[in-house]
Amino acid sequence: MVTPDPLSSSSKISSPFADHAHIIYPILCTLAIISFCVLLTSLFFKLAGIFYADVLREERERREVQRIRDVEAEVHEEQPEQPPIAQIADLQESEIDFDSNDPGHRAEPSTGEFTRRELAQFRAEDAREDVDREAEDHRRSPQQKNTNIAPPQVVDETF
Repeated sequence: MVTPDPLSSSSKISSPFADHAHIIYPILCTLAIISFCVLLTSLFFKLAGIFYADVLREERERREVQRIRDVEAEVHEEQPEQPPIAQIADLQESEIDFDSNDPGHRAEPSTGEFTRRELAQFRAEDAREDVDREAEDHRRSPQQKNTNIAPPQVVDETF
């Protein structure tokens, strides 16, 4: 019995790809490598996007904090430190010009706004009233401090 030669063409299984395997396999391997590289690149960009989003969020928060600090500093500059009540009470009438007709120091009546000078005058008046009230409370006897009754009036009964 004669055994067929394995290398002979009659004993090979015929396949449409068998004749072109030396071309197809390198192309498939190249496509697999390219797909793997695309996958790694997309993963890299996804991670980079996550980290970049964190950086952007931190930058936005930093800008927001800086904006808040700037606004607070601006408000603090617009509202100078108020002197203690005792210093306000010691102001002389000549230092506060209540009858100033200078238009630069007055707000327009229609706006309902006050100038800084007028606000300072109101604060000085309030401070004087507070100091006067505190001085009067201090002069009262301990019994009168607990009650809101006015101190007794001295009546002159001489005719």
